[in-house]
Amino acid sequence: MNSCKEPAADFDPVGLEVLRGRLAAAADEMEHVLLKSSYSSIITEALDATCAVFDAQGRTVAQACAIPVHLGVLCELGRRFAAQYPAGEAEQGDLYIVNDPYSGGTHLPDIAVASPVFCQDTLVGYTAAMVHHQDIGGSAPGSTSASAYDHLAEGVRIPLIRLATAGVMNADAVDLLAANSRSPDNIRGDLSAQIASCRTGEQRLAAIFEEGGVDAVNSGIESLLDYAERLTRQAIQRIPNGDYSFVDQLDDDGMHPDAEPARIQVKISIRGSDIGFDFAGTDGQVKAAINSVRSSTLAVLYYAVRVLTGDAAPNNDGCYRPVSFNLPSGTLVNSEFPAPVNARMITVFRIGDAVMGAMAKAAPENVTAAGCGQTSVIPVGGADPATGKHFVGVGLTAAAWAHAPTRTVSMLPTMVCVTFITFPLR
Repeated sequence: MNSCKEPAADFDPVGLEVLRGRLAAAADEMEHVLLKSSYSSIITEALDATCAVFDAQGRTVAQACAIPVHLGVLCELGRRFAAQYPAGEAEQGDLYIVNDPYSGGTHLPDIAVASPVFCQDTLVGYTAAMVHHQDIGGSAPGSTSASAYDHLAEGVRIPLIRLATAGVMNADAVDLLAANSRSPDNIRGDLSAQIASCRTGEQRLAAIFEEGGVDAVNSGIESLLDYAERLTRQAIQRIPNGDYSFVDQLDDDGMHPDAEPARIQVKISIRGSDIGFDFAGTDGQVKAAINSVRSSTLAVLYYAVRVLTGDAAPNNDGCYRPVSFNLPSGTLVNSEFPAPVNARMITVFRIGDAVMGAMAKAAPENVTAAGCGQTSVIPVGGADPATGKHFVGVGLTAAAWAHAPTRTVSMLPTMVCVTFITFPLR
């Protein structure tokens, strides 16, 4: 086994494909560990969980086959992990945690746990696992009430902080989260599963660098990022230059059935191998908790771009280099604090319909028929009359969704077609 400090030969094309496979396998193994060891049924049954691997700059180098809205958010969070805990600040054994939608997250129940990865003493990357926790506090069981007064009423906000320092857990932080949850055992169990997932990813990524050498693997990662960019640009170039627009709308503002429909407008611009998304004309944010933050909307845009390339391109940040966007601040697609956001998926799905509607005009052969345009999360909570112990159940219901032609989003139909109600009494 090579020392991390020793030079190694650059990867040839076959070696690059092996590196791509090993990185993807690390992310997928993280995902399996997470799904198999979590407590909450929204993870174990609905698969509402996602893992990714990043390089030392926080760029995504591999993603598990999982939920697109998480994967796009993790692209943003990876850069934040690297910015706040770079080499010299990160320590072996660290863990980081965040859920703040206004600091790169998506909504409060989606908590991301991350860990730095070292090859001997050299920081070589990060791993992250994000899951939808069954309850994170707030005004209603399940933490997804559409009628929350503002974002501060939706549950516990976690800025990007250390969950462990050099291997020593911040037990106070875990106790704080558990004390604010209606399902404290579940939140402890799911956090433990996230930690196990990250530690698994650490071992796999460190082994790749140990065997290949730091310089050579980093050079290979650069090549894979460039390769993904080339394939994405080739896919975009096959679309005729032009502007392609679409307008969709929510039935109302989420609180008043007699309110005017809420408009979502997008224009996709194709210029050579560049693609731009402009949401000018979209209505302003609303009082209901159906607003989408910037990172959630970006996840939809990244999903649309990955639909263009299919399985050919590696799942890394190179796919998103050709992408530009305009998300007007204070709108449904880029809300401003303290707008509530925890029930944002109804809007995120409708943003997806608008984006794919415009994409269908540009590249109809790459786009499936529209789905139901929304997902309904039905939280159920109360206390067991026999024991007095609280429970939280979550039901997810949606209509059929056509299967998208790419591995990146292949689990989306599974996610949105599930209907279940559970009553975990842990």
